[in-house]
Amino acid sequence: MRLDDLPGELILQIVPLLTRQDYAQLVLVCKDWYSLFIPHLYQHVVLPLNDYIDANYGRFRWSEYLPVRRFTIALLENPTLAPLIRSLELYPSYGEEKWKHRPPLKPPGEEKFLPFMLPFGDAKRKYRRRFRAWRQDLKDDPEREIWIKAQRYEDAWLALLMVQVKNLERFIIELPEEWDQYCILEDNMLVKCSVHFERVIHWASNPKLGILTHLKHVLLADGPNLREWRHTESAIPLKRLIPYLRIPSLRKLYVHNACDRTQFDMPSDSVLPLTHLDLLASTDGLPNLSRLLERCPKLQSFTLELGDWGDNHTHDYLDHSHLYQPLQQSQSSLHHLNLTFLSDLTEQDAENPTPIFFGKLTGFPNLQTVHIRWGNLLPFVGKGSYNPSIPLREVLPRSLQHLYIDDCLIQSSWALCCELENLVVHLSETVPVLKTLYLRYAVREQAPGQGCIKCTLGHWSNYRMMEADPIIDARLLELQGRFRASGVEFRIIGPGAMAGWRHVAGSGNVSGASQLSIPSSHLPIFPIFTKRRRIRIMQPLLTSQLSKFQTNMDTAPIPPRLHGSPSSPRSHPP
Repeated sequence: MRLDDLPGELILQIVPLLTRQDYAQLVLVCKDWYSLFIPHLYQHVVLPLNDYIDANYGRFRWSEYLPVRRFTIALLENPTLAPLIRSLELYPSYGEEKWKHRPPLKPPGEEKFLPFMLPFGDAKRKYRRRFRAWRQDLKDDPEREIWIKAQRYEDAWLALLMVQVKNLERFIIELPEEWDQYCILEDNMLVKCSVHFERVIHWASNPKLGILTHLKHVLLADGPNLREWRHTESAIPLKRLIPYLRIPSLRKLYVHNACDRTQFDMPSDSVLPLTHLDLLASTDGLPNLSRLLERCPKLQSFTLELGDWGDNHTHDYLDHSHLYQPLQQSQSSLHHLNLTFLSDLTEQDAENPTPIFFGKLTGFPNLQTVHIRWGNLLPFVGKGSYNPSIPLREVLPRSLQHLYIDDCLIQSSWALCCELENLVVHLSETVPVLKTLYLRYAVREQAPGQGCIKCTLGHWSNYRMMEADPIIDARLLELQGRFRASGVEFRIIGPGAMAGWRHVAGSGNVSGASQLSIPSSHLPIFPIFTKRRRIRIMQPLLTSQLSKFQTNMDTAPIPPRLHGSPSSPRSHPP
C-alpha cells in the first residue's frame, strides 16, 4: 500500500515518525505533499558555525560557501520558509567538504534584506553608522573595505538569519569568543567579534520590533577557544546573559560553563519571567548569582552544578547558603531544586569539601524534587558530616516526591542510616507523597584525617581509601525493604557508579555497581556533547540515552563498598 492510499488521519499519525531524509524526498512528490511535509522539514534546523578563535576554525569564515550565508540567502529567496523554523541549533565546525562542493549562491539584492535590518531600515541619524557597518559586513570578500572586518562576516549573516525566524521557539548555540586581539604595527587592538548578532538579541527585548517574540528556550555553551588570556574567557560571563534575560518571552535558560568574572549590572527592580534556570559553572563559582535569582520570582526549576577541574581548593567552594534567601522569591512556584557537584576528580571525606547547610526546605510548600549533596542537606555539629544537629525529617517539605542525596560518604553512613530510619518511621507525617529516594555515594572517598590532597600537595597513590562494612550494608538493605514496603522506591548507587550521571556516555554496564535510573521528568535538562562538542537535543536525547542504561534494580544487591575502615593505598590511577 502506498502512503497516499492511507486515510488522512493515519498519515498525520505517521508523519512524526519519519526522518528528515524522508521529509526531503516527500516534499518533491507533489504540491499537496509539499504543503504537508515542508513544515516538518524546517521545524528544526541545524547549521555549522566556523568563526571561532581557534587554530582549527575560521578557515572559510569569509567564504561564499559559508553555511549560514547559504541558508540565509535561501530564506530570502523563499520567504515562506523562515516562519516554519521553530528550533535553531548552531554548532562549531571546521568546515566540512560537503559545503564546498555545492554551487555558490549569488548575493541577494539589497532590496530583499534591507527591510529586515530594523530598526536600521529607517536609518535614523544615530543609527546610520551601525546600519552601514552591518551592510558592509554582509558583502563578499572582494568588496570589503577594511580587512579586519572579515572577522564579522559570519556574524553579519547570522544576525540577518535571526531577524527572519519570527516564530523561533528554541535556540541553541555555542557562543564564539566575545573579543579578539590583533597586533597591528606593534600595537595590540581589541576587536569585538560578535557585534551584529548580539545587537539583534538586544532588539528582541523590545516586542514592538517583532523580533524573536516567540523565543522560550535558550541553551548557551562556550565555543572553542584557542587560549584564555587577558580578554579571552573559556566560559560565558553572567553579564553576557543579560540581553537574553531581557527577552519577554524567554522562560527556560540553560548555560553550560558559566562564569562570573565581570560586573553583573542589572537594575534591581527588574523582574524576569524565567521559569527554568540551569547552570553549569566552573570552580570560580558564581558570586553574583544571588542577584540574578532575586530578579526571578517565578522559578519552577533551578539547577546549579559546580565543576571541579582540579585547579582550586574545594573547602568552602560548595557553599550554597547565600542562594537560600534569594530563592525565597520563588518560594511558592519552585518545584525542582538541584544543587550538585561534578566530583569525579575530587578526593572527599567528611570534612572536605566543608559541609555547609543550604537551609530548611520546609519553607517551599510546592517543592517536589530535591537533588542535593549530603554535606549541604543538613547542618552538622563540629567540622565533619558525622552528627546532624537537626533531624532530616525537619528539613524536608511535605510536598516532596523525589529525593536524591548525592555524594554520600562511607564514613558518614552511620548517621545517614539513623536519619533514614527516623524518616521511614514518620513517613506519613513528614513526607506523605514521597515516591523515590536515591543515595549516590562519592566517586572518590579517602579515609578521614589525611587532610586535603590539594593543600598538602600529596599524591593520590599515598592516600588511603574507604572499604565496606557488612553491618552497614545489612542496615541499608533492611532500610531498602522498609521504604519499598511503604511505597517508596529506594535505590543505592555505590562508589564509582555512573560518575557524572548527568553526562551519559559510552555503553554497557558499570562493573560492580548498579546503574542509575531516574525518571526523565525530574532530570535537569542539559546539553550532551560529542567529541566535536556539538550540542545535541537536550531532554529527548538525555532520556533516550538513560533508557539504554536502565536495569531492573528491584533484585539488585547493594554494591559491596559502602562503609567501613580505611584500606591500603590505592594501586590504580584516578
